Amino acid sequence: MSEFHCSEPFYERLDKAMRRTILNNLHGIPTDTAMYEKNGWTGDAQLGHPSWRMRSRSTASCPGDSATSRTASSPTAIFPSGGWGYNELGPSPEWTTVYPFVIREMYRVYGDDHLARIHWTMLTRSLGWDLSRLCDGLAVTALGDFLPPGYGGIPPEDTRLTATACLYRAPHPLRGDGRRPW
Repeated sequence: MSEFHCSEPFYERLDKAMRRTILNNLHGIPTDTAMYEKNGWTGDAQLGHPSWRMRSRSTASCPGDSATSRTASSPTAIFPSGGWGYNELGPSPEWTTVYPFVIREMYRVYGDDHLARIHWTMLTRSLGWDLSRLCDGLAVTALGDFLPPGYGGIPPEDTRLTATACLYRAPHPLRGDGRRPW
């Protein structure tokens, strides 16, 4: 793990809390409550990945997560799934775009193109499926910014905003022009 020191004790407390949260959630697949949850909460993984990466200085758990993603997925699936699949809450690009995001980050930060090479076919199939569902240039979603503060589920604003933002970023997994870097 990396180290963080600051003259402001509150920031050090926040950093320690984040480290405990990250360690608690690295029980195989990222999830919001590792003790109870057996499904991978990919939206949480996408948000937490930069913090995990900065604090761990390690790429150790990403290949395992990505291997699970590649073998457990179809273009129309959320991964990994404890059996409930991707029917009731799909499509949800806010969740599924973690796949290209993590692979792009591994390449961008560490120069690791190994994951991109082995996942390229599934990655492009998955993105192709999401992009084929655009409606008037906007991403279709079932969730939006699910459970925002003050709401008990799907937010009242247009759910396509977060889905489109996540999906817009997703086709650029490795280079700015979307092509392979090798």
